[in-house]
Parts: sequence; structure tokens; C-alpha cells
Amino acid sequence: MKQPSERKILVLYTGGTIGMTPTNLKGGLKPGSMEMLQKNIPQLEELPYQVDWSEFKLEDRFIDSSDANIELYQFLGEKIATEQQNYDGIVVVFGTDTMGPSAGALSYELQGLKGPVVFTGSMIPAVEEESDGPRNLLDAIEVAAQSGNEIPSINEVTVCFAGRLFRGVHTRKFSASYVDAMDGVTEEPIATLYRGEIHVDEDRLFTFRKDTEVEFHPLEQKNILPIGVCFESVNSIQSKLESAADVDAIVLFDLPHEQPLNAESKVVRWIREYAPDKTVFFADTMTEPPNTEWIKLQCVPDFQQIMIKANYVLSRAKDKDEMRLLAESNLRGEGKGELLCESERLIEMRKERELPSLTKR
Repeated sequence: MKQPSERKILVLYTGGTIGMTPTNLKGGLKPGSMEMLQKNIPQLEELPYQVDWSEFKLEDRFIDSSDANIELYQFLGEKIATEQQNYDGIVVVFGTDTMGPSAGALSYELQGLKGPVVFTGSMIPAVEEESDGPRNLLDAIEVAAQSGNEIPSINEVTVCFAGRLFRGVHTRKFSASYVDAMDGVTEEPIATLYRGEIHVDEDRLFTFRKDTEVEFHPLEQKNILPIGVCFESVNSIQSKLESAADVDAIVLFDLPHEQPLNAESKVVRWIREYAPDKTVFFADTMTEPPNTEWIKLQCVPDFQQIMIKANYVLSRAKDKDEMRLLAESNLRGEGKGELLCESERLIEMRKERELPSLTKR
């Protein structure tokens, strides 16, 4: 166990509500500086750890919710992949609106982490007396610093909010008004924090191999067509599929359970008619795809998390067999069962494909 004074933590400040400051307009807020956030949380000075701070901006401005896109995930993922070897843990201060899918994206991009990456933020600016920001930030730093010391190692991307620690690939924002605005969709937190104590549910932790290198696999820009089967109108679904010529893949979600899709369902017939050669991801764990060519996507039932995993699968895989392997497997704790040894399995598959061509030579 490292002594507290030996533990190095990096806080990446990207912006968000936690750092906002009032404007001259009544009730108005504007992005605030990293230095102002530190000033508003004097308890940071009492921490026994070595805490470094760094601003992370895109085009010389802090991150807004509208900036949470593939380009951001590429730059932020690369930054964390580079810095993680220098620190025991990294805390990412982020806006709440897109914290869940952003943590999910970084979870997939960063494989084989050697330390924790903890997202946090707040619903109320730290400058305000009733802010939840100080507690959330201090909790996140404690998780990053105690991981592998006072508590078991949590070498993955997580979200620390309102005294709960969620896996990045589980997290969503379900409320715009409550301070406990985050949940794990259908999953319980992997840890809770109360009165300075961190209680980890060790049964929910995965054992990550220590002999692997940290790998960064950036998400790429992909044109994915989402179709919410139950809540979209049939006219909307048909219109979308009629215009699906240029999409990279189709994602079917919000699927019916009482009367599952079959070969004669309208959406199935329309895909057959308008998009017969497209990759189709079937985001449901309770029913089976009506077409064996479709790929079942193992993921929590949240639209943003579904889209993030589909994007990662398309970015990482080189062919449909690899897509099926990645989509149907548990990669970062988003599904059930053991974690896939992703890189090893992909290398094996690619070697197996090369053998016939080498034999012919």
C-alpha cells in the first residue's frame, strides 16, 4: 500500500455546471475557470495526496454538452491514455448532461487501464452554498486515490455522483432537477460513499489482467441509424429505412417483448426491402433477432449507451465476424458473463483468416 503522500492524482477540468459562475443577468451562469473552482472548494487543500490539475479544452474553450461527440472522445481518450502512466488515478470534471455516454465512450476506448478514471461534476455550481459539487469532487478524488490501497483496485472508467460510484458503461442522467441525478439504468452502483467511508461491492468488480498493456482504440465517425421500434410511428420507421442507403449500420432498440419481431413484422420486411445489405444491431437481451444475419448487441437498455457500444464495435471490428464477437460479448461490464479478452481474441481471429491465404502461396 502506498502512503497517501505518495499517491499522485490528476484532475482534468473540462468545465460543466460545477465550475460555473454567476453573470450580471439574474439567474445567469457562465463557464468558470479551474482556479475559481479550486478556490470555491477549500477542502482540496486538506487532501493528503499529490493532486495535479490540468485544463482540457477544445478550440480554446471548455466542453459544453453539445461538444460531447466523437472528436471529443478521441482527444480526451488520447489525453488519458498518455497521462495514466504518470498517475495513480485520474478524475475528469465534466458536465452532467452527457456524462454517462462520455464515460461509456472512454470505457470502450481505453482497454487495460492500470488505474481508475473517475468522472464527476455537479447539478449546482460550486460557487453556491448548497452545491453538491464539493462532495462529488472530493469523493471522486478519494476513489481515485484509495483504489488499490484502502479499497480494491477499480481500474476502469466510472462515474462518482451523489455518494454512488457507477460503471461508466452503465451510467445515465435520469433527472434534471435532483442532485442524485445519475443512476446505473438496471445496474446497482459498484461502490457507495458515506461519511468518509467507501464501501465497495466486490462481487460487482471484474478482475483485470495485469500483464496487458494499456490500449487506446479511438471511436470513429460512423453513420448509425437508430430505430426505436415501439415508440416510433410506422410511417417514421418506413421513412427512415427508405433513406438508409448511406448508413453504416442500423440499431433496433426499444423492442417489443409480448409480441416479438418475426419475419413478417413490418420493420423486418422494410429492412429486407430497403436495406438488405446493412449491418443490423438488435439491442435486446430478452428476445432473439428474427434474422440470423442480424447481430445481437449486449448492452444496458439506455439509448445513449447502446449507440456508444454500436459505434465502438463498428470502429474496432474489421469484418462482420469481429462485429458479432464484440457486440455479443461483455467488453467493459456492460453485459453479463466474463469479460472478453478482446485484443487476444481479435488477433487469433485475424491469424486464422490469414492461414488459408498463406497456405495457397
